[in-house]
Amino acid sequence: IFDIAKRDLTALSTLLGDKPYFFGTIPSTLDATAFGLLAQIIDTPLYKTDIKEFIEKSTPNLLNLVERIKRDYWPDWEI
Repeated sequence: IFDIAKRDLTALSTLLGDKPYFFGTIPSTLDATAFGLLAQIIDTPLYKTDIKEFIEKSTPNLLNLVERIKRDYWPDWEI
């Protein structure tokens, strides 16, 4: 399952590339969906942190996406 998750995260990271959002400069439904899933991994305590560590090391643009959305839409988000 971890290998499947890594492939999916890598595919999302490739699609995002160096753009601020998946389809350019304006957030889309895909950005909102990805944010919802990624924020759960990044911002909640996990028993096993392998996937979170993979995101931080191998797909930092996804981590940046989550941080950008939090900053732009929930500036008072505290973790």
